Amino acid sequence: DYTEIEDGPWGDLKRRFPFLGYAHGRPKLSQVWRVDLRSGASEVVVAPERKIKSFAVSGDGQRVAMVTTPDEREISFEGRSHVDVYDLEAGRTTRLPDELWRARAPSPNGWIEEPCWNEAGDRLAFRVDFDGYPSELFVAGFDAGGQNWLRRLERSGEVHPVGPMAWQPRGGGLCFTADDQAHCRLYLAPDAGRRDGGRALEELSAGDVVVQAFGHSVLNDLYVAKKSPADDVDLFE
Repeated sequence: DYTEIEDGPWGDLKRRFPFLGYAHGRPKLSQVWRVDLRSGASEVVVAPERKIKSFAVSGDGQRVAMVTTPDEREISFEGRSHVDVYDLEAGRTTRLPDELWRARAPSPNGWIEEPCWNEAGDRLAFRVDFDGYPSELFVAGFDAGGQNWLRRLERSGEVHPVGPMAWQPRGGGLCFTADDQAHCRLYLAPDAGRRDGGRALEELSAGDVVVQAFGHSVLNDLYVAKKSPADDVDLFE
C-alpha cells in the first residue's frame, strides 16, 4: 500500500529522473478506543491522526494524555514527538508546549516516555530521554479556570531518571526510579504537583541497592522490590 509522490521533497528528483517512480508507504496512525467490559460495546475516544506511542487515562476518565508522532518511524520519536492531552468533556485536544525539552534542552531530539496522571487527574508527569544527556522529568498542571502550567523537576547530583514513576495516593508527591552511580534508587519529589516547586528530592532506598519495581497501596503504603550484592530480589514495605 503506497502513495505516489507528485511533488514536495521528491519534486526535484522526479524532474531530473522522470523515468523512475517515487513513492512511500502510508503512515499507520492510531486511535484510542473505549470498551464496555459488561456489554462489549466499543467506541473511538480520540483519533488524533498521528501515531500514538503511549497513552494514559486520568483516574476520573476525563483526560487522555498521549505521546504522539507524525508516523510510525522510530526516527520520528526523537525530536518530533509531542504530548497531546484530550479532554473528553470539552471534546478538544491541547498540545503541551515543548520549549523546555526542545529549544531549552541540551539536545532538541529527546523522546517522551511514561505519561503518568496523579489520583485527581489534574497533574501529568512524563520523562524525556536524550542520547548522551541525563533524562529529565516534567510535570504539567491543569488547574481550575484554565490556569495550566508546565515545569521541569530539578534533579540532584548525578541522579538520572529511568523506568517507571507513580504519584502517591491522596495528593502526594511523585515517586520515580533513577540511576545514581551504578545504583538504581527510588526517589520522591514531594512537591512535584506544586507550580512553584518546593522541597528537594528525597531518597527512599538508601544503601547498595538496585530497585526493580515499586507500588503504593490505596492507603499510601509503599512496597519496593530491590536487590543488593548480598540478596536476590526482595520485597520491602
